[in-house]
Amino acid sequence: MEIVAYQPDNLRGLTVLYNNLIKSVPHCYPIEPAELAGAFAGKCGYESCGEDLTQEQVFVALKREVTGFVHVGEGSTTEEDDRRPQGVIRFLAYPRGRREVGQALLARAEEWLRLRDLQSVLVYREEYRYPFYHFAHAAISNHLEHIQALLLLNGYEVCGGEIFLDWPDMDPDPLSEIAGLDIDLEIKQEAGQGRLPDFRSKAHLGGEEIGECFSLSAAAH
Repeated sequence: MEIVAYQPDNLRGLTVLYNNLIKSVPHCYPIEPAELAGAFAGKCGYESCGEDLTQEQVFVALKREVTGFVHVGEGSTTEEDDRRPQGVIRFLAYPRGRREVGQALLARAEEWLRLRDLQSVLVYREEYRYPFYHFAHAAISNHLEHIQALLLLNGYEVCGGEIFLDWPDMDPDPLSEIAGLDIDLEIKQEAGQGRLPDFRSKAHLGGEEIGECFSLSAAAH
């Protein structure tokens, strides 16, 4: 097996590999080669830090055909008062059961980072998320458990995450009175970034706000 720099003639095989990888990941859908090429060229889905990677490279695992890829780069930390270079692995992809492929790709990515004196790395960082991968705030999915296991085996640690709760065709029960409490509910609905409106409600008791609940589209920044 060879680990080589990405070439455009790898693109179709890598697209097939990616589409097979994300079949089990909710809210991920098949893509076309042009979309993956855009991500390899630096296109991001959401950047809360508002910056592009200063340099990046895609490496491909070859054994008669493409068997995986890793997308590595240099970004920056998000702290406004302490901005420093930060290693980033945007994406790591290889088939289940092929840990030797993932290990070789990870080793090559880490070598690239060390040559640039990047002493720490974040993987699947949301600011540099592929534009077609999951939701805006998504990191590595639990449904990519073989990649999580590889990273943990190599000393990486979980440093954050979000839980996405699905309720297809949501149809909640109507609001009912709460016995014994004289609560006033303030309810607002506003157009958001999703198909359904954003929702916000506040509860007041005796003129004092005692609770709040809000629901935003997962596409919201």
